Amino acid sequence: MLFIPKMIYQTQPLTIFIHIRRLIALLTFPFIMGCGGPDLSAFDLAKGKQVYNNTCIACHLKGMSSVAPKVGNESDWTARIAQGMDTLLSHSFNGFNEMPPKGGNADLSDEEVKNAVAFMVSKSY
Repeated sequence: MLFIPKMIYQTQPLTIFIHIRRLIALLTFPFIMGCGGPDLSAFDLAKGKQVYNNTCIACHLKGMSSVAPKVGNESDWTARIAQGMDTLLSHSFNGFNEMPPKGGNADLSDEEVKNAVAFMVSKSY
């Protein structure tokens, strides 16, 4: 029998769905990523760090935003990383929930955004 924590089955149906989706992502993440995280070799992490420090840090630093995943907080990123880099990059280019496209800095090139996302992922798994 599958163990389902009490907090999950005592909440609303949509919340249950979200918890189950996160649980599946957490359980499958090591298998999807080969237990070592995504391949970030195609990205320039040093340039990504610069973009992060100039733009992304405003929301992704601990305590700055209640909804943005905090860099370095594995539990914030596990389910997101499990969705794949293509999804993360799409959210970054187009905006997602409260995040504006390109983190609110329209002057960033696509390459700069890619590197910044890769940098944040590299610090968060």
